[in-house]
Amino acid sequence: MKIITSKTILVIVPFVALTEGKSLRVGRSVQEEKHIVCSGNGNRYEIEEYDQLAFFGLSPTCSCFDCYYGDNCEFMKEMNDCHAEADGVDLGLTKEVIVAPNLLITSSYRMDYEGWKTITGGNKDKQMDFLLHQTLTDLHKAVGNANTDGHTLVVGLGSHQLIQAANHAVSKNIYKGGAGQTSSVYGQVPYWSKFPRMVNEFAPRTEWIDDSASAEAAEETESLIEMIVSPSNPGNLLASEQAPLLAPKERQIWDLVYYWPSSYADAKALTPLDEDIMIFSLSKLAGYAAHRFGWAWVKDPDIAAEMANYVSVSTQAYPANEMLFGINILQSILKSVGTKNDFFKLVQDELMSRCRQIEEVFEDGGGKFRIATPCGNMYMLVECDGECAPYFEEIGLDVSPGASMGFTGEEATNNVRLCYGYESSRFDVIIKKLKLLPKKSGGDDDDQ
Repeated sequence: MKIITSKTILVIVPFVALTEGKSLRVGRSVQEEKHIVCSGNGNRYEIEEYDQLAFFGLSPTCSCFDCYYGDNCEFMKEMNDCHAEADGVDLGLTKEVIVAPNLLITSSYRMDYEGWKTITGGNKDKQMDFLLHQTLTDLHKAVGNANTDGHTLVVGLGSHQLIQAANHAVSKNIYKGGAGQTSSVYGQVPYWSKFPRMVNEFAPRTEWIDDSASAEAAEETESLIEMIVSPSNPGNLLASEQAPLLAPKERQIWDLVYYWPSSYADAKALTPLDEDIMIFSLSKLAGYAAHRFGWAWVKDPDIAAEMANYVSVSTQAYPANEMLFGINILQSILKSVGTKNDFFKLVQDELMSRCRQIEEVFEDGGGKFRIATPCGNMYMLVECDGECAPYFEEIGLDVSPGASMGFTGEEATNNVRLCYGYESSRFDVIIKKLKLLPKKSGGDDDDQ
């Protein structure tokens, strides 16, 4: 079997959209835009999907980003007449920082069942296992964000599946200890809105609890599992900056998908963690969310085996094509570390620049809205001077409501999460939309 990859590992390209942004961007004429796929304002997969669409007499067309239109997405709608999203979880800007090598996978590549469950390192006779384990080990060492020695590597369909696998494994271990038939799972507010849904789907085996008083009560029966997100989403706070943890280490699940210098401003604060369960994903590291690549470093071999068993019974194993694709991206990022094209630095610089631009818009508006979290991640918490929803509905910009992140009372209505890690042209729309928000009048709270 011959796998062909480009010899070029990392290519840095300029941001392509006509933009109000101030960093890593170049403007172009309309004539130049026509020669770029969807003018940089949408997606079309001509090479990958042409033959398959032709089967039905179709051909690939542009899927334009919000507020863009035209055969090549070359036109922008009036901001008052279009609707845009800032409530997603996409990290599209990385496509404009890193272009990974082309990867040719033959139609007969690893057609049979593959039994990847727990993956051990150092065995060059098992080449795919060796490739993945060594690539991830080297990447964590180069960045200095996790100590993987003594841990077992488990791979799954994104952090989503691995979080479920970890909850399953830890709760099963709790039952063996005689602590009852229900494990309470807790995470500090604000949290990812999907955590409660993921946990409660397996009720009564696992049930989400919201407040610390309930968590403390669950810990008295040794049935508490704690989700720790560091840096938090969207708080952008490290675990050391959050409230004290309640569950012991063996019942902690560390969601570290943002624990990279690309997603946190102070890289020196990202010391190597050595937790019992540490979960990462390609989606939040480099985008490519649709490829569903996640990995976990697990200290207890029995917990690792139980997590791998969960993956096995739910999806058999991780797809071979996607594993090779993930390795391809990870090696591209690793190659850049410490160079002038350092992936982590370029992404962090852009996220910081975007946060500052939003901050400037809010300041120009008189402070009616403010950023309530530190800059540096792909999300921010926005605090309004009253109920947020009417303001954002009026300008046609979707944001995540505070209640979905666990806030209650005024905190739920007066806070929203805004995502700004999208492609450049999508971020341009967000900036234009935010400029439509009402401004605070001098001396009172009346809107202009």
